[in-house]
Order: sequence, then structure tokens, then C-alpha cells
Amino acid sequence: MIVVSRIKATYKLVIHFLVLVMTLTSTVNAQNEPQAGSAISAVSSNPRTEWFRESGYGIFVHYLNGIQNNPDRVHSLGKQSSWDECVAEFDTEKFADQMEQAGAGYVIFTVMQISRHLIAPNATYDKISGYAPGEACAKRDLIEDLYTSLNKRGIRLMLYWTGDGPRLDEKAGKAFGCNPQNIVSADFVQKWSSVVREYGERYGDKIAGWWVDGCYSFIGYDE
Repeated sequence: MIVVSRIKATYKLVIHFLVLVMTLTSTVNAQNEPQAGSAISAVSSNPRTEWFRESGYGIFVHYLNGIQNNPDRVHSLGKQSSWDECVAEFDTEKFADQMEQAGAGYVIFTVMQISRHLIAPNATYDKISGYAPGEACAKRDLIEDLYTSLNKRGIRLMLYWTGDGPRLDEKAGKAFGCNPQNIVSADFVQKWSSVVREYGERYGDKIAGWWVDGCYSFIGYDE
């Protein structure tokens, strides 16, 4: 089945990430071991993040139009469709089964990255960008479906987001105020944060955490 096969191709390409995470986890644990003769002080645990330490390793998935829906990339197995169809065909139950078999304590999944394409509906984004539902934001709420499938198996869901918006899309980028120099403005930040706010208010504590990328000082983030 092409749906399952396209997803399986992605699984194989994240195995190296599992190895990297396990290696880094071992390194961090070793570094945190008290050294002989060093002072030891009690540190209170944070219940909001303690689960992350106890989860062991997780799996980070980039599910993007330029990867899983790109016929030139192995992840797509040569198939290309509309982004809305690509999101609609994602089998979250099959995916969650594979995550459980891999022993993942959590999954980090991309909402978007630099293009106009997002994996779930967002009325704020559609209003600002001028795109109709399904043209940029998928009509299917893949985030909600991922949460449902993973939560049944005790696997937490985290989301990947970026601070530089849909800067590679001419229409959306212009609407949000992206520029060729990739320098953010207060107007851009206000618009872009309103998009992620809609997601945050929709999902609440169903999302265990956010990995926010690209908020660099050299592009204008200085607070």
C-alpha cells in the first residue's frame, strides 16, 4: 500500500536519529554524574519536565511537502499529490504502532518549516496569507489525530515550529512580512505568533512541548 510504504520510508531514515539521541542521552547522563570530591547539592525536580528525562529517547519526524511529497526524495517513493492529500493519507495508527514498537517515549513532529504548508487547519493563517483551507493549511487536523493515536499508547507528542515563518512562499511570505534578508519585524512577530497561538489554545496540554527553531538574534530576535 503506497500510504504505508511512504511512511515506512520515513521510519527507516529516522533510525540514525534514534542512535544519535541515545548516544547524546548517555553522554549527558555521564556528564551529570558527580565527580569524585565534588560538592553535591540537592536540585528540585520540575514536574512539568520530569517526564521528558524519564521518557528516555524519542523520535523526531520532519513531515514536509518538500520531503514526503517530493518525487525526487526517497521519502515519497516517487509519489506526488496535493499537500492536502499528502496529509490526509498519513496513517496515524500505523505510525503510532511503529513508535510503540521502537520504544519511543515521545514524538516531535513538524507543523511546518519555511514553506506555506502546515499539517493542520488554522483560520488565522488562512486569513493573513490569503490561502483557502487546504491550499496551505491541511483540512485534516493531523495534530489532533497524532495526539489521539500516540496518547492511546502512552507516547507524548511535541511539535516543531519555526520563528521565521513561511519565508520561501512568495504569497504567504509577503503577507506575513517576510523579506529577502530574513530579518523579522515586530509586525511579522505579531502576525506569526497569532498563528501559533491558535494552535496552542486549540490543543492545550495535549501537546507536551514545543521545539521552536530559528529564533536567532541575527535575524532580529533580541528579547
